[in-house]
Amino acid sequence: MAVDLYIDPPTYQFGALDIYRYFKWEFLPGPICEMISRESQYLELNHLLLDRLMFTAEGKISEKPYSSKLKNNVRAGLIKSTLFLYASIAEAALRAIAEIRGYDLPKNESHRTFGKILGAWQLEDESPREELKEVWSSIKELYNLRNNIHLFKALKDGTSEIDYLILNESRLLNEANHLLEVLAAIDPYPKPRI
Repeated sequence: MAVDLYIDPPTYQFGALDIYRYFKWEFLPGPICEMISRESQYLELNHLLLDRLMFTAEGKISEKPYSSKLKNNVRAGLIKSTLFLYASIAEAALRAIAEIRGYDLPKNESHRTFGKILGAWQLEDESPREELKEVWSSIKELYNLRNNIHLFKALKDGTSEIDYLILNESRLLNEANHLLEVLAAIDPYPKPRI
């Protein structure tokens, strides 16, 4: 079915990169701070589309113009790509802080996968470090959802990813947003205990 798309309202002011660079992720090394800042702007775009993208079926004169929101598999795809952005930003921030703190990461940088980074944030008993206790379950769920970029893995899990994303949209996006707030508040240079 062909549709006409419209963003309602059509005007939006994106957050300036400097807000992300100097007020949110300033503690990270320059290149990764820059990358996360740019991805954060793109994340804003995804949220804008989820919140404001409306459509009218092509040729539907009787339908109120641009009154329908995206739904089903198209909306689930947009939710999924938004969660991938959250996961990428979280992975980069966690890795940068772990490297600054000297956590146990693979020597070969190409082996510093999201899973290995999460492992570096666990204690010997596999519980998360103190700063992540509050959001650990959110990180793990985001990690698992991010792994569904591999479509055969998503297929093997046996559940309808589309239904799961649609039913849990609000919770998943709120938790992912809270996760980034928690990560942005972590001091990569903790003071030693006296």
